[in-house]
Amino acid sequence: GSRNQLYSDRKSINFHRNLLILSGTDEEFTASPCAMNYLMEEMDSTDGLELVPGKMTARLIRSRVFDKFRNLQGDFLIAVDAVHLYTEKGKHPNCVYKTHNGETDSYYYVLEAKLITQNGMGFSIASVFIENEEEYEKQDCELKAFYRLAKILEKRFPRLPMCLLFDGLYPNKSV
Repeated sequence: GSRNQLYSDRKSINFHRNLLILSGTDEEFTASPCAMNYLMEEMDSTDGLELVPGKMTARLIRSRVFDKFRNLQGDFLIAVDAVHLYTEKGKHPNCVYKTHNGETDSYYYVLEAKLITQNGMGFSIASVFIENEEEYEKQDCELKAFYRLAKILEKRFPRLPMCLLFDGLYPNKSV
């Protein structure tokens, strides 16, 4: 259904105009959804695609679109939490895993930082995958990933006033 929707959406003038603005190009045509899907399947995860949502949100922040959603102190509300993407049977490389009753499942998680508005919308500003390295003593976890995410937030948004919203995992000496 979503690919069919994309087929009709890409024919609209607004879709094409917005795509040109976001990409900074002057292309006459957009690729077909099948070509877009093929590109996504063939792209390496290090190609920088994970930066796109954060860059889009950063542009909206610079354009002052979100200023009306600041809290009373003038900070943006940034929610930080892990998201479960999917689970696979067996032990897979770089995944965190759990073994229960002799069966091992691999879990794919991402730690997200989202700018939250008062009307309930969330806009991604940074993401970090929770995954094991090839050689590790302890599995990766949400808290370890937060330290990586914090460095990214500090680098990408050095002057952005933030009020970080956490769950009960984070109140500790280090965070």
